[in-house]
Amino acid sequence: MGIRLKSTWAFWILSILIVSLAPIETINADDETILHLEIDSTDGIAWISMICQNLNGECPTVNVSIIWPNGDSDILSSTSNEVVKNITSGTISIFTNQSFESSQWELKMVIPDSISHEIIDHPEHSGHQDVAEANISQINTGYLDGHDTDVIHISGNEGDFLHLYQISSRYSFTLDILDTSGQIPILIETLGNSPKFIEIPTDEGVYLKIHSNDGEGVNPYSFVIDIWSDADENPDIVYPETRFNGTIGPLDSEGDFYLLRVGPGSPLEIEFETTDIIELRYIENGNMTELNQSSGTLRIENVGESNTTLLIHIRSSHSVFYSILHSIDSPSDGDSLGDAPDTLPNLQQNRDAYPVIQDDGSWYNGLLNDTSDIDYWIFNIDDVNGSIVRIIPSSESTDCCIMRIITLSNITDSASTLNIIGQGTHAIEISLDQNRTSDSVPISYSLRLELQDVDEPIYFDRSSEFIGFYVVIGLLMLSPLLPIAYWQWKDRDIIRVEKHEKLRLIRLRERLSGIGLDSQEDGDIDAALSSLGDSEWDALIQEWGKPDVRHSTENIDIAAWRLDMEYPTLLIGLRSNVTWEHAGVRLAATMGDRVEIEDVHPSYLHFEDEIVLDKMYANKLKFLRVQHSSGSTKLDVIVSGTVEGVPMAAMPTTALGDSEE
Repeated sequence: MGIRLKSTWAFWILSILIVSLAPIETINADDETILHLEIDSTDGIAWISMICQNLNGECPTVNVSIIWPNGDSDILSSTSNEVVKNITSGTISIFTNQSFESSQWELKMVIPDSISHEIIDHPEHSGHQDVAEANISQINTGYLDGHDTDVIHISGNEGDFLHLYQISSRYSFTLDILDTSGQIPILIETLGNSPKFIEIPTDEGVYLKIHSNDGEGVNPYSFVIDIWSDADENPDIVYPETRFNGTIGPLDSEGDFYLLRVGPGSPLEIEFETTDIIELRYIENGNMTELNQSSGTLRIENVGESNTTLLIHIRSSHSVFYSILHSIDSPSDGDSLGDAPDTLPNLQQNRDAYPVIQDDGSWYNGLLNDTSDIDYWIFNIDDVNGSIVRIIPSSESTDCCIMRIITLSNITDSASTLNIIGQGTHAIEISLDQNRTSDSVPISYSLRLELQDVDEPIYFDRSSEFIGFYVVIGLLMLSPLLPIAYWQWKDRDIIRVEKHEKLRLIRLRERLSGIGLDSQEDGDIDAALSSLGDSEWDALIQEWGKPDVRHSTENIDIAAWRLDMEYPTLLIGLRSNVTWEHAGVRLAATMGDRVEIEDVHPSYLHFEDEIVLDKMYANKLKFLRVQHSSGSTKLDVIVSGTVEGVPMAAMPTTALGDSEE
């Protein structure tokens, strides 16, 4: 939990009390008596007592004079050291000897006033309708008479912390904190006169039951109540030397998180003040560290080379109040609160880790801790034309260090002898000079930055910044070609046959059908079939029309046409995608008489209904003109053989009909 609820009101109230309890150096007519304090009171019962703080119980003799609002007076001494009185509204004046402050006497009192809880006889049970609400961050007062019991309700939410402190009473008394959210009240804690932090278990708050331990006489009491809320946790970065307070308990399962501003690469000391042990977690050099922490100082040697913050996580299984203060135990390079980083790769991610130097006429100081230490500073150039950059080391730093400019935007005027650097963020690298006259380390340095405007604009090659633009424009200019390329790809299998090719295919079909042939010699037929083998398969299919049967597989395409001739004749086209061994073609009759093959062109060995082709080469076209017997109305064209030693066969799913049909 974070800062206290209503902490502003509590601060002013406690400030008023402290001021009111401080001695007022106004001296009466009697030089030995001074006005110690004045208190504005309201109607009620007041109690004032002198208590000796010496361990042996012996304190010097002093007198305390009290003048009440109605004009009555009482004197307290070492033999009569308390007074209880029913008073009216007005001013109470208390006078003491000048030596009272150094006499080890202490005044304790319960005085009803305008900012305290009114003194009435509270109900004795939490269920009573007249139970009053406690004042938060103010003094609550009351009194017990004999075996009397008072009950006060304290508002709060689940997980809030109740803090009771500045407890004072005439006689010893007991404070019982009760949870009445259930059917049966539950005793959470019993307090005496010691301050305590209690975690509120429900959103209904708790009840405070007050009763005397001795049960005799009037017992005035007072105490202060504060509520610490989880909603008031500090969400901001906590800077060094800034103390913050909080509370944590078992109901806060998420715990409390604080982000500490630290120095990169520098030791960190965290001072803890706790009322009990807390569970502390943080990440050091990429590793999670968990430990049980009580009051004391925790030292972390290195929070990381480029880390500017440290996140700590606090949990506890007990109700604990804690106070934390952290500090950086090392000198700082510039405004970085620690050592400047030794590398540049994390500049954009951890920019706050790098000290910044500006052209403001100021000297900037740093420290190199050892011979291998390197400090990187950063600076900005805002002018679009760039600037002439000069690094000016102090006279004491000229012998110790090497300082050079590191351009981080890749824009420099390489043709110039001047340090003309383009717009953007750049760095200064500072390292020890190995040829320096002094060997002492660590060693401090100072430098100043000067930026001079460029008289004439300098050309900087910025083409590398526009590569993405060039790519986009190039793609945009080429985009009209994309539909054309798509159409070409889509129609890649469609062959447009030229006019002379069409005439050639038509002539070949006529020759194979015996139309217009001057000779039916075998050589003429074979020449025509050979010419078909030189044609494009898809062009032939397109020009000759749909085959009577066609079948395509991964290994072979089969097409067959009926030729218009006197005897039943087929033109069978085969396109193999792989090499076939022992290939053959069979005309199997599915209806009618068995087929007899009578003639084959080109000439192949044939027997009854089978033709022996032997070998078909991959990606080669083969055409057969087959004359067969009539009598079969349906027949299948079956191609069989072996591919890489594996038997294969292919047959169209549709049988070839008789030419008579």
